[in-house]
Amino acid sequence: MDFFECVAGRRSTRRFKQDPIPREDFDSMIDAGRYAPTGFNKQPVRFAVISSPGKVADAFAFTGWLTGKPPEGQRPAGYVVILNDNDVMGGESAVHCATYAVMLAGWALGYGSCWHGVSKTEEMSEFLGLGGSVEPRILVSLGKPDEPFVVEDPSTDWKVSKRDDGTVRLGKLGRDDVTLAVL
Repeated sequence: MDFFECVAGRRSTRRFKQDPIPREDFDSMIDAGRYAPTGFNKQPVRFAVISSPGKVADAFAFTGWLTGKPPEGQRPAGYVVILNDNDVMGGESAVHCATYAVMLAGWALGYGSCWHGVSKTEEMSEFLGLGGSVEPRILVSLGKPDEPFVVEDPSTDWKVSKRDDGTVRLGKLGRDDVTLAVL
């Protein structure tokens, strides 16, 4: 897949097929996250994979959904948790870069994804068996997409909505709307 096709094609997926995600695919996504930029190459980002069916079901409690919770049978098939080592400088920006890299790699491998901020850090840390300075920051839900979507580009209506037929619609502001200076 061409890089620009990958970037333009990846969208947040909120309904998933239940096909298991092979460990090799999780490893490829983590490798993409490892290669994301970090300030001064400090590399504060760590990862956790949630792939066993019971743990995947339990992790669903940590998610929030813009267009409503997916029903049983369309929930994520797995998760990558993006962690920050708070003892290392530059974590927040690096976490965001790594998250996007994981999501792009997932899309290139045929997986949809959705970014969930972690608000219950202590509970998730306990769930993952973490301790010390490592803290969960972002939960990425993953699986083969099981919902249609349409992108209107350019559009001044950026809000995500769900049509009566189940299609997710979103608009992207145009290049001229977001480019504020060309010097």
